[in-house]
Amino acid sequence: MRLQEEGLVDSNILSFGFVLTEKYDQHGKFTEIVDVTYNSRMQKFVILDTRGATAWLHNIKPPNCKRELTYPKYQNKLLKRMIYCEKYNIYFAICHDFTLQVYNKDFNSTCKAENPNMRSISHILFNPKLDELITTGMAGTTIWKYQQVESVTFDQIKPMANYRLVEKSQHKSVGGLWCTKVEIVNELQQLYFCSETDLYAYTASDVKLLFSIKNAHSAAITCAGYSLYSRMLITGSMDTEVKVWGSTGGHIHSFRGHTRPISSLVVHPHTNGLVMTSSLDGSVKVWSLHMMDLLHSYNVFPDGIDWMNITPTGGIWCAAARKLVVLKFNSIAEYWGHARCGINKLEIIKDENKSTRVLVAGDDGSIRLFKQQNVPSNALCTVLPAPVVSLLSTILSLTYSRYNNLFFVLISTSSVWVYTGKTDPACRLWEWNIHELQRPYTTFNTQTAKTKLGNKTVLNRPTANGSGSAQISDCNCLCAVFSSKGFQYHTDEGMCSAKNRLVSKMSGAVAKWLARLPPTRR
Repeated sequence: MRLQEEGLVDSNILSFGFVLTEKYDQHGKFTEIVDVTYNSRMQKFVILDTRGATAWLHNIKPPNCKRELTYPKYQNKLLKRMIYCEKYNIYFAICHDFTLQVYNKDFNSTCKAENPNMRSISHILFNPKLDELITTGMAGTTIWKYQQVESVTFDQIKPMANYRLVEKSQHKSVGGLWCTKVEIVNELQQLYFCSETDLYAYTASDVKLLFSIKNAHSAAITCAGYSLYSRMLITGSMDTEVKVWGSTGGHIHSFRGHTRPISSLVVHPHTNGLVMTSSLDGSVKVWSLHMMDLLHSYNVFPDGIDWMNITPTGGIWCAAARKLVVLKFNSIAEYWGHARCGINKLEIIKDENKSTRVLVAGDDGSIRLFKQQNVPSNALCTVLPAPVVSLLSTILSLTYSRYNNLFFVLISTSSVWVYTGKTDPACRLWEWNIHELQRPYTTFNTQTAKTKLGNKTVLNRPTANGSGSAQISDCNCLCAVFSSKGFQYHTDEGMCSAKNRLVSKMSGAVAKWLARLPPTRR
């Protein structure tokens, strides 16, 4: 059922963080959930219980539930685990006797792979690039090739009936003695095997050991994932910790926040540097690989979360024994770099024919300039705190001219410091005294006050109260403006134009006075 139909979600309000969008409750006549997989083609959940499988189409209105598979009478727990393969639109399942069963899109059995040793299979994973099914368990690791066969006589026509699972190779020593989980990174074609407290990394093509991490956790490892963006390996464990490792196995950081064992771990596919974990404490937490800190936490089920994953459309689904919910994560997290202090101002600086910059002002009086890009980087330029400004106070105002690559910092109401952004840290070029710069313009002076407009010479000395002598004023705010055509403002004599790079928003005539400064004094 949809929450909007129940009146639980207001469609006119956009909430920040996690938002509950859909939920599914297992029908009373069905048993508890055994496993959950997501069909990305049909956008439906396949919910496996001890008596069969139910398909839940959550994106249609109203949501539809259909019983896709029902076991024969008096037979329970025929399937232990099921995964969906998008490439062939089929399902791979582990049976109760540890054989492998393949179902097509209509849940018709197409082939079965025997397990002669009757050894336990704990996990299955499909590699779409190599068309291989990987199984792990007590007998080690077995790789199966899913391929088309021609010498098969068909009794009836059904999709994918001409495909079979053919055993390719066995690796008894791969992944440790008791491998409980295996993950694959399709882009790198690497396999990560979780064996008790150890983790092993192999190549997917020839199953060659890359590195291993012994005693990675104090308890059994339950999940693992790899961030291509950050080039980091993340693991979760029964010891409630989430650990971050380098690409070759070096320990980087440990996240602590869950109070019960970690059940699932997902690297966010759309936002770089985010990792989501679920736990038996019933919460979903979002961790940042940039800041190595917790960003969000959301309590889903009080009894714990057994499964969690992300749909191709970005929906986060969590499932427990008799419930399944779909969450939407409304958050924008783009990382530029470390400010290493509290931030008082954040501004996007744009300019014609130049790249965009991000201006950050800290509460310690420092100023940093970053590139606006999706990859982390250090500050291009840093303006160190002015020694004349007390640590208990902040600078009055600041602005940055992208055209000139200059910083203008208002140290006091009568002093402006100008820095160049061509060095790191920035070097101070000038110190302007606002009162001294105004003095030649506060009294009548034909050399400084006349403006030539065509054949007519007019006096151009606007003040707050009209024409006349202006008074020396304090500066309260700075703003950098650039236009190839300049900008215009009204005076008593008419419209005036100036191609300046700095406008000071001050009381009275100071703003207009600064617009008429010679270029050498701006």
